[in-house]
Amino acid sequence: FCGECAKACAFNAIAIIPATKTARVFDDLCHGCGVCQHICPVEQAIIERKREIGRIRIGTCGSTGFVEGRLNIGIPSAVPLISHVASTAINSSKIVILDSSPGTSCNMVESVRRSDFTILITEPTPFGLHDLELAVQVVKEMGKPCGIIINKSRGHDQSVEELCKTQNLPVLQKIPYNLDIQRAYATGIPLIDILPEMRTSLSNLIEKIIQANEKI
Repeated sequence: FCGECAKACAFNAIAIIPATKTARVFDDLCHGCGVCQHICPVEQAIIERKREIGRIRIGTCGSTGFVEGRLNIGIPSAVPLISHVASTAINSSKIVILDSSPGTSCNMVESVRRSDFTILITEPTPFGLHDLELAVQVVKEMGKPCGIIINKSRGHDQSVEELCKTQNLPVLQKIPYNLDIQRAYATGIPLIDILPEMRTSLSNLIEKIIQANEKI
């Protein structure tokens, strides 16, 4: 009941009341980082236990395998699930694409942490530019090379291109603003079925990433 674990917890998941020798652990706030157990000066005063937070599904689509993680309802942090999904996928394939949620949350950081190259997808709008600036800052602080794909491009992408030029980031691809794409996406039709001319450029994306990575 020294309280060192509560002081070290960045998520306030532990409350210690020395006067009554009471300890409270708030499962919903715990991120499973293990710092409390690491810093505790008393051996075995804190013991970790397993708790189910979601399920992982593994399957194939043609010649492509996929690993999907589904978080249980009410679980606030998906980081441990993302970690298991990434580990499973990386151990089963040479080329792995980790699809992350947008923004700069813990979920995004956990996905990027394992990547050799990060693709940041943005839109040429003030909101898109703002979020892209934050994401670029996070990725650079993590020491990860990255490139940009501009989605919903109308041909006027100067603000995004200027940021990429300033940060020395390659623009890997532009996907045009097209209502047919949006309608098809809503029904599960792939982009290349709507714009067949993009098949070649998308197929060459891996090569563009390799070239960009070598330059960086």
